Amino acid sequence: MRTVTYNPETFDHDVEQARDWFRGRRNLLITTHLRPDGDALGSVFAATDCLRNEGIDCTPYLAESLPDDYQHYTVPGAVCGEDIDLSPFDGLLCLDCANENRLALPPNRSFDDITLPCCNIDHHIDNSRFGHVNVIHAESASTTELLATMFGKFGYPVSPAAATSLILGLVMDTGGFRFNNTTAASFRCAANLVDGGADYTHVMHSMFFNEPMELLRLKGEVFKNLKFAFDGRFVYFSLTPDLLERCGATAEMAEDLIDSVRVIRGVEITCRVQQIDDVTRFSLRSQNPDLPILEIAHKLGGGGHLLAAGATQTGITLEEAEAQLVEYVGELLAR
Repeated sequence: MRTVTYNPETFDHDVEQARDWFRGRRNLLITTHLRPDGDALGSVFAATDCLRNEGIDCTPYLAESLPDDYQHYTVPGAVCGEDIDLSPFDGLLCLDCANENRLALPPNRSFDDITLPCCNIDHHIDNSRFGHVNVIHAESASTTELLATMFGKFGYPVSPAAATSLILGLVMDTGGFRFNNTTAASFRCAANLVDGGADYTHVMHSMFFNEPMELLRLKGEVFKNLKFAFDGRFVYFSLTPDLLERCGATAEMAEDLIDSVRVIRGVEITCRVQQIDDVTRFSLRSQNPDLPILEIAHKLGGGGHLLAAGATQTGITLEEAEAQLVEYVGELLAR
């Protein structure tokens, strides 16, 4: 099981270290985790905008093409999936990534291959602190909330475009301020961003009122085939390439399906199991603070937050994946 290294007592010191780190940089490569979500993308786009305004050249890097829903939020100069010459850069800024093995890096490169000074900013409680400078704040509902706090402390101006990217990440990681990671600080942050020009209306419409018909077909199939265990306290569903093809949907569309399932009355733990070739991905959510599914994610080789986590395994069948999942959930519920 991965060691939890988060220490809230060092936060102010870590923020000052980051301020000094940025002051010494002239050209940054900015990245996040593989298969980026709204918080990851919002963090990258907002940081790029703000740091460019501070006179720092920035190149945002993503390992995959940008999902359609996020095309409106991108910044000029983003590199998606291509190789890139690292020699012009004097720093690597990693955002919203809990460990170095999940970083989106140029092809055929690992974190160990990169010798650039690294600043790691994140809100995952089990972050491995892989940077030379690490700012980890698990109380922040999103990494964008953390960045908004830091930019405020630094006195960095936040443009309306950057404010929109910051509120995008906050909205997506709180499920539109519905999830239990939402705090008073989250609402204050959102209000400040809207005051600063964030287009909250566009974010809400594009993220929550803009579903393609293919996704609705997929939801119908998923709900018809939900699997329940432990007297309805646990529900899970599986996504296969065949199911996606039958519905005309893509894996990208299915990323947030788990949030449609977790609302079922009586359910405490929810999981999406998705298979692509020999790779099986688990996405876990818990409604109960006394049932931290981060423990299950660690057993499966992954990580994340106490109540929202995930893992990836290779070389197992769907039946094997579901069997170990049910076993681990049963152990947690029996405590």
